Amino acid sequence: MREPIQTAELDWHTGVYGDVPISRHFGDVYFSRADGLAETDHVFLQGNDLPRRLASLGAYEYFVVGETGFGTGLNFLALWQLWRQVRPDNHSHLHMLTVEKHPLTLADLRRALASWPQLAELSAQLLAQYPPPLSGVHRLIFAEERLSLDIWLGDAAECLPKIQSECPVQAWFLDGFA
Repeated sequence: MREPIQTAELDWHTGVYGDVPISRHFGDVYFSRADGLAETDHVFLQGNDLPRRLASLGAYEYFVVGETGFGTGLNFLALWQLWRQVRPDNHSHLHMLTVEKHPLTLADLRRALASWPQLAELSAQLLAQYPPPLSGVHRLIFAEERLSLDIWLGDAAECLPKIQSECPVQAWFLDGFA
């Protein structure tokens, strides 16, 4: 049975790119106040050589990215944006597994993602499927994009041992606070 879990408690700081959420519990920001999208690109996308690796996927190949800390979903949206740019036309599939102990409320997620108007189309699709704060796995499917997302809500120490995949995780986004 799924249990309700505590959502993130946030304060907000107005930054260069809009409202930046700050965790009351941890006292840290969810993404860089300077440019969170550029940070995600540098640290996670380029750091894992994903432009090249995703573009070179074979026919029907399944690529899995794992993440600790879904937060605002910015890393997922940046990955999705990259996937749109480089994915081969060969029925390959991108899947992301992510764990979040204190998910944002839908209203807070909407507010945080408003900082990235260039991701508005993708954000809207994510927001339309964003799950309620109930423990366990929630699968979001973006079939036309050949993309899927498993959001595991709960403590990583409890969720990670339960995660099983047909394909091993090929890239990790070890996303902690700054």
